[in-house]
Amino acid sequence: MTFKRRRHDAYFTPAWPVYTLLDNWRIPQTIWDPAAGDGGIARPARRRGHDVVTSDIKKYPGLRLDQLGDFRTIKHIPGEFPPPCSAAIVANPPYAHPLCEEFIAHALQLLDRKNSGIDVAAFLLRSDYSHAPTFRPLFEKHYACRLDLTQRIRWIAGTTERPRHNHSWFIFDRRHRGPAHHIIQGA
Repeated sequence: MTFKRRRHDAYFTPAWPVYTLLDNWRIPQTIWDPAAGDGGIARPARRRGHDVVTSDIKKYPGLRLDQLGDFRTIKHIPGEFPPPCSAAIVANPPYAHPLCEEFIAHALQLLDRKNSGIDVAAFLLRSDYSHAPTFRPLFEKHYACRLDLTQRIRWIAGTTERPRHNHSWFIFDRRHRGPAHHIIQGA
């Protein structure tokens, strides 16, 4: 069965991939989810004790946003975070081309700005996303880890068909030195 794509690629993240990320990478205390949707990343991160800031291009039921707007135009983390703030962008970005590349490129520009407070950026993407020629240039700086999820994500609740795609967290970390890690982790 083929499903019609949801507007704004509104496929909300289940909790288990977030826990997998938090268990396998040193994520700063403050997390900004700029594609917060219904809070699929925010809720589990808060349960683990993180301070989470949320923004999105659209307001969805179930989550109060700290800022409404297109992430690609937001210049700094919403709210007041006096230096030296250390924060992470953790997101399940929209997958549509070229929106996804623009979203990730903007996050990496924030990561590259030393006064932004952003030290880590982690994106939940299809595992083969790094094979796309438009994505490869993004790996030139700060790429630290690919965290493969061995369980496939069920994006639409109540469906009985098996999910078709594998997903990974692609992690960029300003503090990382040396070659990127590759971690394979089940749920």
